[in-house]
Amino acid sequence: MGLKGAFCIFFEKVRGVKWSKLPQIPWKTSPKMYFFLRDVDNHICGKSRVLGASIISFFHSLNFYNMLKSVVRKVSYKKLIQSELATFAANVHQRMASRPEYQVFAEDIANLAEKTEAYTQALINASSRSTDAIAQKELAKNNVIGALDRIAFLLDFNFTGQDVWVINAGMEMIRERRVNQNNLDAPYQLRAVSKGVKGEISLQFRLPEPTRVRSNGVEYSLDNGETWHNGTYASRTTVTMTGLPSRQVVQFRVCSLGAFQLKSPFSEPAEAFVL
Repeated sequence: MGLKGAFCIFFEKVRGVKWSKLPQIPWKTSPKMYFFLRDVDNHICGKSRVLGASIISFFHSLNFYNMLKSVVRKVSYKKLIQSELATFAANVHQRMASRPEYQVFAEDIANLAEKTEAYTQALINASSRSTDAIAQKELAKNNVIGALDRIAFLLDFNFTGQDVWVINAGMEMIRERRVNQNNLDAPYQLRAVSKGVKGEISLQFRLPEPTRVRSNGVEYSLDNGETWHNGTYASRTTVTMTGLPSRQVVQFRVCSLGAFQLKSPFSEPAEAFVL
């Protein structure tokens, strides 16, 4: 018996409804699977901690959750400021509640509305700046994010390949970054810090595509970027420059080197006073 067969048997025993009687939709993207997961949450995990833990462990052993490709950009709401999070959640609820294709998730949509309303009231109460009110606000915020995460999971799980499935729900899509194999992007967030040692500077930077970089070249300038001198090469993103001219401001820039003589543009320069 395969994984799908086990799902069918469990579904029929718990819900008392024949799996075959439900609309025939491809099983990986079917609302049937939503009902199955909800029953695992409510019927098994809620009533038997041991059995529930065993079921969840079974899923993890099959790498079940990782079979789902995330298409909802969750960071889009997790980084919102307080008032914008409440507005975002209310918009998701309004859009999903008004569209028939999402009604299979009615309980979770209603839960989002409840958590959003509680969070909105908690924001108002927190304006008093009392410790209890602020604590209640943070708890309500976490509840809203949890409800949004649940909605995001359901959208991911039932994704059929159509972007409108996510967009019409008020969520943002993850856009896959297409790598141009003929180019390397420049290093970024370059910082230059004096280590308190004569002629020595520590450089730190980040790489957008670290797996494609073999080495990084550092250059420095003594005349505010008019001319540049070769510094050093390093495979790491933390570099210590030594033997630099003392008692003056020096600018630095970094480029990345990859396979087949690929070379990135230079980073934005950073400067530091060398002791």
